[in-house]
Amino acid sequence: MKTSEQSSVQEQWAAAESGVQQGLEDLFGAQWQRMQVRGYESGEVEEDKEKTLKREKDFFVSVLEKVRSVQERTHGKTLILFDVDETIGSAVYTSGNTFKTLLRPSLVPLLESLKARGVSIGLLTNRGQDALQGQLSESDQLAPIASYLDRTHIYSSRGRAVEQSGEEIAALLKTEEISGGQGVLDKKLLSENVEYTALGASGDWEKIFVLQELKEKNPDTAIIAVDDFQYPRFLNSRAGFYGVSLHDSGGFFKP
Repeated sequence: MKTSEQSSVQEQWAAAESGVQQGLEDLFGAQWQRMQVRGYESGEVEEDKEKTLKREKDFFVSVLEKVRSVQERTHGKTLILFDVDETIGSAVYTSGNTFKTLLRPSLVPLLESLKARGVSIGLLTNRGQDALQGQLSESDQLAPIASYLDRTHIYSSRGRAVEQSGEEIAALLKTEEISGGQGVLDKKLLSENVEYTALGASGDWEKIFVLQELKEKNPDTAIIAVDDFQYPRFLNSRAGFYGVSLHDSGGFFKP
């Protein structure tokens, strides 16, 4: 029997697909039933199901393919950091300020494949650090994936924001420390594809500074960031940073 390391990415997805479909039915089944009650044709409901499954496949495949590519290129330690909201799960408010986290169905089989490849797995999210630690032991939060995570790599970017304009943030991102030859960002990719001000949202640039600090402490580790924001697509591979951006497809949204 092939191990996860030996199997192709497509084979691993094929093995996980039926379970993912059942997980989607559990999460979205009521929504699909409401669509039928409201007069949607069966073809439209099936189309929505197919789109939802495709997002799971895109997420699963894009992450595994990136990891394989990085490991073939670097042959060293690999750390992957997942954002939480709209990346691996979605917060659903139950009452008042109380919420639970719905985890996407493809997540656990993906984490199993990553562990089999010897990848260290962590989180980089704007959820608060104290809240994160508590949620890792709560069954309706992140406890279902806690055993896959390296607790030394749980990072919150919350609280790193400062009162600066988009132009000031853009200037910071252009510094040698952030987008120089060994910086977090690849200046060439940015100049060719996006204005620096496009990364002005705190969800992007706060995490960029966290990654920069992390690399200083782990210079020999390849770091992969997975997020529904844009910044992962502009990370500097020459400095050991890699990314999977779900900004255009592959994000996870609550039913």
